[in-house]
Amino acid sequence: MNMIVGDWYNGQSINDSKGFLNDKATRLIGWATMRQLRIKPAFTSIFQIVCAFIYLTFILYFMILEIRSFIHLKKLYFRQVWSYIEIGIIACSWTSVGIHVWRANEAKRITRLFRETHGDIYLNFQLLAYINDIFSFLLAFCCFFGTLKLLRLCRYNRRLALLSDTLGRSARELLSFSFMFSIVFMAFLALFYLQFLSLIWECSSLLRTAQMLFEMLLLKFDATEITQAAPFLGPLYFTWFILFVVFVCINMFVSIINDNFRAARDYVHKVDHDDQDIFTNVFKKIQRWCGNNEESANIVTFNTKPNVIMISEMADPIKRLSYKLDELMVYIDRRYKDKMVRIAWNETTVSTLDCQLELAQLFGINANKARLNITNHQYQNLTSTSSSHTFSLPFDNLFYSEKGQLSKRMQSIQDQIHETSSQNIVVSVDRIFSGSARLDGDAIVAFVRSLCHVSMDELNSNLPRMFSLLKLVEISYYNMGRIRLQWSRIWEIIGDHFNKVACNSLQDVAFFAVDSLRQLSMKFLEKGEFPNFRFQKEFLKPFEVIMKKNSSSTIRDMVVRCVTHFVDSQAKNIRSGWKNIFSVFQMAAADTDAQIVELAFQTCTHIIGVVFDRQFASVLDSFQDAVKCLSEFACNASFPDTSMEAIRLIRQCAKYVAEKPQIFRDHAGEDLINVPEEDRVWVKGWFPVLFELSCIINRCKLDVRTRALTVMFEIMKNYGETYRQNWWIELFNVVFRIFDNMKLPDTQIEKIEWMTTTCNHALYAIVDVFTQFYNEIPETLVDNLYCQLKWCVNQDNEILAKSGTNCLENFVIACGQRFTPHVWERTCACILEIFRSTLPET
Repeated sequence: MNMIVGDWYNGQSINDSKGFLNDKATRLIGWATMRQLRIKPAFTSIFQIVCAFIYLTFILYFMILEIRSFIHLKKLYFRQVWSYIEIGIIACSWTSVGIHVWRANEAKRITRLFRETHGDIYLNFQLLAYINDIFSFLLAFCCFFGTLKLLRLCRYNRRLALLSDTLGRSARELLSFSFMFSIVFMAFLALFYLQFLSLIWECSSLLRTAQMLFEMLLLKFDATEITQAAPFLGPLYFTWFILFVVFVCINMFVSIINDNFRAARDYVHKVDHDDQDIFTNVFKKIQRWCGNNEESANIVTFNTKPNVIMISEMADPIKRLSYKLDELMVYIDRRYKDKMVRIAWNETTVSTLDCQLELAQLFGINANKARLNITNHQYQNLTSTSSSHTFSLPFDNLFYSEKGQLSKRMQSIQDQIHETSSQNIVVSVDRIFSGSARLDGDAIVAFVRSLCHVSMDELNSNLPRMFSLLKLVEISYYNMGRIRLQWSRIWEIIGDHFNKVACNSLQDVAFFAVDSLRQLSMKFLEKGEFPNFRFQKEFLKPFEVIMKKNSSSTIRDMVVRCVTHFVDSQAKNIRSGWKNIFSVFQMAAADTDAQIVELAFQTCTHIIGVVFDRQFASVLDSFQDAVKCLSEFACNASFPDTSMEAIRLIRQCAKYVAEKPQIFRDHAGEDLINVPEEDRVWVKGWFPVLFELSCIINRCKLDVRTRALTVMFEIMKNYGETYRQNWWIELFNVVFRIFDNMKLPDTQIEKIEWMTTTCNHALYAIVDVFTQFYNEIPETLVDNLYCQLKWCVNQDNEILAKSGTNCLENFVIACGQRFTPHVWERTCACILEIFRSTLPET
């Protein structure tokens, strides 16, 4: 039953106009006059009736099965945990049926009474509300137990059955642990409750104290209030709790689960159960019936155009592979030593070599497992063109009808394939890529470019391969010792290739590319970076591109974890790469995945709190990027706690600027060449902090922008004495953007809220700053202040208008003695204009 209230005695509607009214709500709002009462029937469609009938039939059948099981098992029935769950489902279901009938009768009684009296009698909905609550609780329990029964299906799969097996094995140990843990927890509960009952709000009741202890257990509790309430006993009790509960009890709990999980896993591997592979076998049979099995997937196809010359030359290609590789390496070495002609690495040559090697090694590794199914009974051969050559095994003689010849030919092929895994071929192939370190600058660039093209062709094929991609990683390792100028040209090609590969639709390919980038980056970051070099920025650029273009949450999470690993292990060696790191975290800050945002923000917190404190000079070039990154975290409306913490970190950045101004003055970056030394701390330090806080104010919701507004004016009041006059002019150009009509919300309700809260708060804070630093602020800004005050007074919002007049009065009273004649003249003109503009219209 849904009740919609038409009108109330005072002409205003309550907050929740839908649903049932309990007695408490009725007493709070007084008597209510209802002009209409709409009743929603219990079943609004035939579909609901059919579903209810099916459900009741199933419950009846299920109850019969449980009765039979009880008769058969007798006392053993109650020793199974699932028995209690099934009894709970049956009990909750039939009780829900009774409650549903009771609720329907009560609704009919109230409806009949309402119609007979035409709404002139007091109606008590309290009983009906309680009945509906009980019905909702029973439905919740039915859904809970019903969903929990899905775990029983897990026993049909070996992996999924580990959960139930682990819980079953550890039941007794967990019961004993729960008894011990309850005693310890209750002891600490009594200790904290009695000690801090009148000192801390979290300990004002037993329930709140228990909640506080669970927060301590999860290491998500701030012990500041306990320390302030009891400077000695507070930290002592907190330390005891961490030692005995977190370190000891929780580790015992984890050990119990871990030991039983290991035992359950070993048991699953050792023992075969008949019912555990049902789903797997059924699925394989369905695949076989559909023709999508392994045997049908290994069909070998060939080109149809014959070429007798190629057949004669490639009659036994696998045996000739080692010789061809040695011949190629001799040619490479000779061309390198003579220096007469640069090696022109042709894409076709590299492609042919890679395809031959990939296919041969693929068959060689799986020689014992591979089974070749031949379905094409036509004579087919290789096709060669002027631009490319493709490799294929000579299977033409396989298609003879005689089984003897077929078996002999198959055995010959298997022997040839087995030779590809021999050591001499592997060594010969590795020489091609390891020898790339001896090539000159132009040759290695051409080689890398060709290999990237081949790799892209492999990845875009019907059966993607990562052979050339893996060789690119190896080449990068071999050539990392080159001078930075040559390595920069190489990485320009490889980095662009990794950008494309990491955005591949195949997640395994993208994952491999990101992991390869991580390994290369770690190797390169270990070398450090010389002053005035920016190669780290170029090297880490692919992570930024991947984060921007790849929408997969898995790949984005991996990128964030890779960058976090760089910060944790190589922070002392990072210089120009900080820009890329903060750029990645900035894009992660706008994500909706809680895991990505939390990990990125934890790393940013570590950078601001630890890295800035230890090596602030090395991060100075990226200070603006760091503040911008924190601003993006603050503007993510999905994580309000992170937003508040980001604003706190921005305030900490302002503290670094105030404590280390000389570092900013001594820093002469590329973007500060034309900036005077005394203004560098403003351009690189103060202005980014205050500007990003103003952006947070203009973009975020009320609670976040209020906090940002408070922090911005706290920074101005605490450190404004060091500001120069030209800094104040630029600062208030940013501050007055808060009152910009173009930036106010579009809807009328949000605009009123903005003026009443944010504009009102900002107006008083601006006047306080003017009053505190009147001697340092240029007189020209007084005119801007008066213009802003007149704008506020002329608004339709009465609260903002009153605040404007009050601020003008406070400013004149506080600073009037320091006014010059020109300022007094402007003050009187401002008052006169406000008076004229606010006169009532005749």
